[in-house]
This record gives sequence, C-alpha cells and structure tokens, in this order.
Amino acid sequence: SICQYLIQWFSKNNEIDLSDIVGTLSDCIIYKNVSDEMRQIILNSVTEIMSNATEATLIQNSTYLMNVLVQDEASSQLVPCVLGLIPIFESWRQLAENSKFGYQEVVANIASLYLQLAIRCQEFPPNLVVYSIEQYPPFDHCETVSMTNAIFTLLQSNPNPEFLEP
Repeated sequence: SICQYLIQWFSKNNEIDLSDIVGTLSDCIIYKNVSDEMRQIILNSVTEIMSNATEATLIQNSTYLMNVLVQDEASSQLVPCVLGLIPIFESWRQLAENSKFGYQEVVANIASLYLQLAIRCQEFPPNLVVYSIEQYPPFDHCETVSMTNAIFTLLQSNPNPEFLEP
C-alpha cells in the first residue's frame, strides 16, 4: 500500500521530506484508507522520528498526525501510546515558545491535541488543559473548529473549575 511505501522512505529522507510524508500519512488516516495494523505501524514509525525532530513543519505534521489518530474512533486503542509522548510534545512546546518565528502553528497543534487527549482521558494534567485553552483562538486557523468543539465537549463532560481559572 501507499502507507508502506511512504514508511520505507522514513530512514532515507531529511526533515522537510519527512514532513510531507507524515502529512500524507495523516491524509490516509483521515480518509480511512488504513487498517488497524497499519495505524499501529504509522504510529510506531512516526514515534521513532519524533525525538530528533527540530524542523517546524515536521513537528507540526507529526503533532497533527497524532491528533488525527486520537480523534479516529478506530484508533482509540492507540490513545495511551500518544499520551506516553507528552514529554516529546512538551519539549516541542518549549522549542516553539523559545523561537520567535516559524513555530506558532506548532503551539496551536499541540494545544489542539492536548484538548482531544483531555476529552478521552479524565486524568489528563489540568495544567496542560489550561495551557491549551489559553491558546484559543489558535494561530493556526485550521485548528479553530476542532479546538472550539473540544473545549465545549471537555467543559460539558469534565466541568473542572481549574480549567477556567485565570
């Protein structure tokens, strides 16, 4: 399949090319063109490149792919694996916050992902939920609808007053 072909390219490409590959894999998941086994392979393959990623578009696309997996009902068994990647997302958030240019979309994508994780995991760290709500409206306008829906869903299902404190 196209996903297997793309994954073979992971070890042979630079971060800009990897960004395009990860973006295409996200599209495959969105359009339901992957099996459960392939979702796991995609998660594992992207996870392998995440710890060394520094290029903004690769970080953004990797975060977006994880968000797509989390929101895909067929991938619900992968949510704990994505939760395990929070230290990487936090290192990326620090990188983004310390960079003046090029990483604003990264912050929006991480915030959007955190909101989706919080909906699915009651034990999600409240400070990361508060951080995510503070990023609204997002710099990346593509995340506006997703974040709006996630905030409403989260506050209805888990009306933690800590989420709304300044």
